Amino acid sequence: MAESQNVTPPTPAAAPAPNAGPTQFPVVAPEKKRFKSLIMLAAPRARVFKALTEPAELTRWFCRSASVDLKPGGEFRFGAGSGEGARWEVKAVDPGSSLELLRPEPLRLELWEKPDGRTLLHLEVHIHEDAPDAAEEHILWSTHLLFLKAWLENGIDLREPDAGKTWKDGYVNGLEPF
Repeated sequence: MAESQNVTPPTPAAAPAPNAGPTQFPVVAPEKKRFKSLIMLAAPRARVFKALTEPAELTRWFCRSASVDLKPGGEFRFGAGSGEGARWEVKAVDPGSSLELLRPEPLRLELWEKPDGRTLLHLEVHIHEDAPDAAEEHILWSTHLLFLKAWLENGIDLREPDAGKTWKDGYVNGLEPF
């Protein structure tokens, strides 16, 4: 049964209009240099934002270590547990509603709380100009969103615990080279 998808955006930007039920997987844009994804999460918007921005939460579903300076110009640092990791710049933040990061390409997350308390997460990822296509990034982010959903809705960490099995072998375990 289709549900109403009326959402009020937290910012002046128009809200996406999902039409595929509770989870819509990423779609690669025609230019293959970005993709957008929508996922419905059975958690309040504040809880989702916390899972996306607090180090103790990020290490439960996304990476092995993290530090966050949540302000424009601040940094998101993600560790892979083996000395590898990434530093992303915070471009913009609207606490509880949206976050834009530079990796150096833009990554934007927007959250809309539904009347029933669930949250619609909209992710837009831009791909590096020199990347051959967005397929691998598309798959990786789809997996991360499912891991976020499992963590928020069931308290389950779905990442591969064996650090010897890496993204190069088709595993997602928080050791990916961001």
